Amino acid sequence: MAAYPAIKTADPKAYVLGGTLATNNEFGTGGTVRTASWAAVPAGATSATITCTGAVASDAYGILTDTADGWPTGTVITQATAGTGYTVIPPVWLDGFPAISAASGRSVRRSGLQYPPDVFLKQAYARADGDPMWDALAIHPYTYPVLPATQEAVYGGWATVPALRQLMKDNGEGAKPMWMTEVGAPTGTATVSWPTTAASATTITLSGSTAATADEGYTVTAPSGELPAGSYVTAVSKGSSWTVVPPVGAIAAAIAKGTAISSVSLKATATALTIPSGTTLTIVSAPVTLTVTTSGAVTTSASAATTVPVASLTPDQSYAAGCPVRGSVGQTWGAAISAASALAVRLTPPAAATVWGQISEDLQAAIIREVFRAITVGVPAGTGSLGSAPWPYVGPVFLFTWSDAGGTAGPFGLVRADGTPKAALAALTAASLTGGP
Repeated sequence: MAAYPAIKTADPKAYVLGGTLATNNEFGTGGTVRTASWAAVPAGATSATITCTGAVASDAYGILTDTADGWPTGTVITQATAGTGYTVIPPVWLDGFPAISAASGRSVRRSGLQYPPDVFLKQAYARADGDPMWDALAIHPYTYPVLPATQEAVYGGWATVPALRQLMKDNGEGAKPMWMTEVGAPTGTATVSWPTTAASATTITLSGSTAATADEGYTVTAPSGELPAGSYVTAVSKGSSWTVVPPVGAIAAAIAKGTAISSVSLKATATALTIPSGTTLTIVSAPVTLTVTTSGAVTTSASAATTVPVASLTPDQSYAAGCPVRGSVGQTWGAAISAASALAVRLTPPAAATVWGQISEDLQAAIIREVFRAITVGVPAGTGSLGSAPWPYVGPVFLFTWSDAGGTAGPFGLVRADGTPKAALAALTAASLTGGP
């Protein structure tokens, strides 16, 4: 708050963005439900103790929400003792707790240490006490995996924007714009099916209508480990299927950046494998890969780690133990794979980190189209849609996107690793040319 006048004094032409309000569930709608009890807390107390036998150590530094509103919104868990309970303090905007009545067997929620955007903005204005804080309010109203006009307000994203705008007006800032400094959606999910596959098989065919030529080389991640970690696509029948192979294995020991290596240690492989001299192997670790060439023949072990000699090189990145290794040495699945039907799997570039909530390329494009449609002309309420009025006060809009070709944000990209465009690029181009949907 104090920074704003200082910035404007130093440079009157400076344009200050503030807030950066990200999508986050409204209090009481997300997190983990626990059963708790507590003694009465006197008004003004700066900490309190809650008994909760379901507490775990990782609950610390989270937000506690009382379903009966006994604790003030934004109460923070500062200490969690497994099986015992919590120490809590008031939200940052209160000097002490109000008087809180004793309770027994009350349901509470523990959620992450993030505030819903409307809660944060309300408290920011209260603290500012009428002093300006920014020239425009920055927001990140993500909605994936749903379209903007179907997202419910409890998710603290798109549907919260009108409430944020009203808070701005209530605090005399109705003339200031809102900037969407992040909005978009990560791609990478495909719905697939596959048949029962023998342990001795070297490939598996995943059937799905969204198969794209650009998916070749992508890593396939199944939701519950149905396929070995590091499995990847070697061939694609566009619009029909993916051919997927298992990794050779995984490295057993970390590889340090800047340290010359002449061998690689492989964990026990699914079956014993003969790797000839001169074989190319690729170690995969987002956002990089390391290609090595074997300098001698070796047979791996299915029960112990194996040292594989490679041509000497000095890696320019580090690789942690467990990174998958790709290659073509006749590797098999090692265990039978059960059939699957209409299963959502993740498809990501080999050097791109997996991102939660990934969606199809078509849905990514639909979200981008509706972002601009909702802002410019609105979306009527109807079946499956909450609707969205036009928002002339919103702009500019920054899509959170990078190319899939390298970088940990690859799955957000509008361009695939091979340089071909995704449907979302056309949607964005159309919006930029027309100023609308």
